[in-house]
Amino acid sequence: MSDENPSPPPINTPPAAPPPAPPARQPDPPGPTVIDTLIPARNGNALISYYLGLFSIFPVLGLIMGAVAVRLGMKGLAAAKENPSVAGGTHAKVGIGCGAIGFLFNLAFVALIVAAIIGSQK
Repeated sequence: MSDENPSPPPINTPPAAPPPAPPARQPDPPGPTVIDTLIPARNGNALISYYLGLFSIFPVLGLIMGAVAVRLGMKGLAAAKENPSVAGGTHAKVGIGCGAIGFLFNLAFVALIVAAIIGSQK
């Protein structure tokens, strides 16, 4: 025999793991139902804007309600555009429109009252 050391037997390496599977595609969220379209409960800003806009025709209180309706309507409209599964875009638009009209109506109403009070003091 020879003095050479025999080479060690080859080490059996396990086969390489297969590449990970791509993540499963998440299903699209369900679109708004008929009830969500009528009452957008998932878009509270649009719903509150709608009602405040409609009630902003009340004298003097309409100044506050109209301004809040416009602000919340903008938020609700942004939420509806950002996530199509959240209904309420139409409610937000109605709230913005009615709120702006109610605000301007009440602003003119208060201005006329102030003008009448100042005019009567002369």
